[in-house]
Formats: sequence, structure tokens, C-alpha cells
Amino acid sequence: MTRAIGFDMDYTLVIYRKELIENLAFRETIKKLIELKGYPPDIDRLEYDPRSVIRGLVVDRKLGNILKIDQFGYVCKVFHGHTKLPSQDRLQTYAGSRIRLNTDRFHSVDTLFDLPGTHLFSEMVHCLDLRAGSGQTDYWKLWEDIRDCLDKTHRDDSIKARITATPGRYVFKDRTLATTLDKFRQCGRKLFIVTNSGWDYTNRLMSFILDGEMEEYPSWTDYFDRIVVESCKPAFFTRAEPFTDLEGRFLDSDQVRLHKVVLNGNYRILERVEGAKGEEILFVGDHIYGDILRSKQSSGWRTAMIVEELEGELEASLNGGQLLTQLRELEVRGNRLDLERNITQRQIDRLAKDLKTSSEPGPHARMARETSERQLSALTDCLAKVDKKIHENDIEAERTKREYDRVFNLRWGPLFKDGNEVSRFGQQVQRFACLYTSKVSNFGSYPPNKYFRSPIGQMPHDL
Repeated sequence: MTRAIGFDMDYTLVIYRKELIENLAFRETIKKLIELKGYPPDIDRLEYDPRSVIRGLVVDRKLGNILKIDQFGYVCKVFHGHTKLPSQDRLQTYAGSRIRLNTDRFHSVDTLFDLPGTHLFSEMVHCLDLRAGSGQTDYWKLWEDIRDCLDKTHRDDSIKARITATPGRYVFKDRTLATTLDKFRQCGRKLFIVTNSGWDYTNRLMSFILDGEMEEYPSWTDYFDRIVVESCKPAFFTRAEPFTDLEGRFLDSDQVRLHKVVLNGNYRILERVEGAKGEEILFVGDHIYGDILRSKQSSGWRTAMIVEELEGELEASLNGGQLLTQLRELEVRGNRLDLERNITQRQIDRLAKDLKTSSEPGPHARMARETSERQLSALTDCLAKVDKKIHENDIEAERTKREYDRVFNLRWGPLFKDGNEVSRFGQQVQRFACLYTSKVSNFGSYPPNKYFRSPIGQMPHDL
């Protein structure tokens, strides 16, 4: 039974107006590239396109490519700047090798905070290649410069100061969040926050979205039993750092109980203070590594992942339903043609072998060989026709797949899949998140004691 529910703040409780925030980060990063790294001032003309990148992509620092990979680590799509690599080039570049994300060469685009930097990298690769010639740009240094400047925009409050000055411009106010949190509290759940953001920023945004929403909770802090800021996730789940108060004084477990707002700390102390541990705790967050994977592996907490893009993916699935049906029909037809080809080829091989080994004399044997030769010729013609049908079916399937992908994203297709395979991002959500949904307030549509079950799983042989 769930006794406590924890929440990340950014992109979980606080829902940002995604395009505005990403464009702000994009512009501030460009400004720092010019001022701090000496990049040409004309890069300020670059425009942010929110559709150009999605979560789950992988940046190849060495070659300047952005990749989409499947659940097995194989590359499905590659873009270099604005150019999509043809299948032959993609296979030649990444042939027969799975992408190992534990090496410095590759960076995984796991969070929504990563998207502006990834898009800027793509734009800069395009621009610098045009000037220096493809292959002459130091892509690794370019990526490091962009990451350094993007991180600085978050650390020096270039972005946060703008958000806190006018939160209504950058933050969406979910009017059903307060009643959802109240429903959890009414059924006896303890609620807490664990965020990497500082207290001032957390207080400003949480006040904006929750203060005054319900008379029973005059302040947003009244919804929560504990608020942990500057938690340094994912280290919060792996280290033994003590908690401190807002003045920086170290706190033992008993002292933590007396403070609603604490800094740093670790999950073991939090469990003791809240009187719940392991699967008695559900943690809700948006970061696949910092919130979901690490909390689940280190603490055994249940996890719920917020995938803001989910509503758009569901809408695209409905819009692309007819194309998906066509794809499945083409796949079935392709399988039948492959089977027909295999049977025909085996018949050809058997007849060819019989003709080669046949050496009996006489008119009857000669007539039998002539019959076999006619059959062989007919089967060969049949095989050629089947090959043509397979080729035409493959072309039609590829065209339909491209059309289906464009319903989701012009470059990358669906977030959770690529073709018949689950994407790496989809596989991570499937593997590490006990639940996933588009926003916290969706839980308000269900009874507080609702037990969520996954659909009955099917293996390929079940289908």
C-alpha cells in the first residue's frame, strides 16, 4: 500500500509553457556563446524550432550527428545538421554496432531541459559546416561549449529571473492540481517534494500555481509534509549527505521532523522521517534517470513518470490510425510474399539439383528432364514476379511509414517507437516507470485507492 507520495517540481508539479521556456534557453545560450566563447555574432539570427528535436535522442559528439536509436541500441535515424543521412550512409557509419551510452562520445537527451541545447547543436553544425566544410568542424568542442553555456544560463539565473519575474507568462496554471493533492491527503497519504531547485525559486513558482486555490490550504506549503530543495538528484538516492535547514545548519532525523523545508539530504533519512520506505512510496517525476531509474534502483520506490508529450502522441496516434492499419496490412502482405518466395526458391533448388544429378538414358528420362526444365523456367519466372511484388511492397511500406512518422514529428516520428521497434525512450519508460501519464492532475480522475495494472503482456509467439 502506498503511504507517501513524492514529487519533483520542474515539469512535474510546475508545468512550463514549453516552447517559450525552450526558446528563452536557446536565446540565452546563444548570447553566452557569443560573449564568453567568441562565436560569430551572426549566430544570433538562428531561430528555435520546437519540432526539430524530441526526448530520447542521442548526440554523437565525435561526428556531429543526432541519432534516434531503438530499444536494442541500434541506430534508426541520423541527422547531421539539417541533413538526414541516407540509409546506406547510416548503416556504413554505425554498421553492426550498438550505441554504448556509457562512453564520453555519446550524450543522451533525457530531459526537456536538454532540447534547446540539442537543437542549437544541430543548427550550429549546419552553419559551421557551410563555412568550414563538412568534417572540418570540431563537433566535440562545439557540443561542450553549448552545454557549458546552457548550464550557465540555469546557474546564473539568466532564465530563472525571467520566469520568476512573470511566472504567468512561462508557467501553466493547472486548476485541478490542488484538488488532486487534496484527494491524496484526504485518503491519508503523506506528500513531499524533492527538487534540485533552490528554495527561493521553488517558493515563487509553487506559490503561483497553488496559493489561494483552496480555502483549506492558505499556503502552498500546507499541501506537503516535507519540502526538500537543492536535493542534487540523482545523488540524493546514492549518497549519505545530511539534511540542513535554510541557514545551512546540519539536522539529525529528529530535527528534520521539526522543519518543513530542508536542503540536500538523502532518501534513507527521508524514509525514516516520513515513516515509509521502499514500495510504500510512490515518486512522481519527469527525468528518466534522476527521478525514475535511480530512485527505483536505489530505493525501491514505486515510480510514476510525467511524459508531457503523451497527449500529443495519443492525438497523433488517432490521426494516423488509417496509415497504421495500412502499414500492418503491408507487413502481413510482405510476410506472405517472403513465404511464397522461400517456397518457390526451394522448389527451384530441388529441381536444379535433380537436373544436375540426372543421367539416366532413354526417351522417358529425356522427356522427364524436359518437363523439369519447363517447370524450372516457370518457377524462375514466378520467382522474378514475386521479387518484383516484394520490391513494390517494400517501397509502399517505406512511403507509408514516412507518412505515418510525419503525423508525429517531421524528423523523428513517434516518441515511443520507430517502425516496428520500441524506441530507446519508449523502452526506458516501459522498463523503469511503474506508471506514466502526461500530468499529475490526471490522477485526480481516479479513486485515491485505485490500483493501476498494466495490460496483460504478450510475447511474439502469443501474437
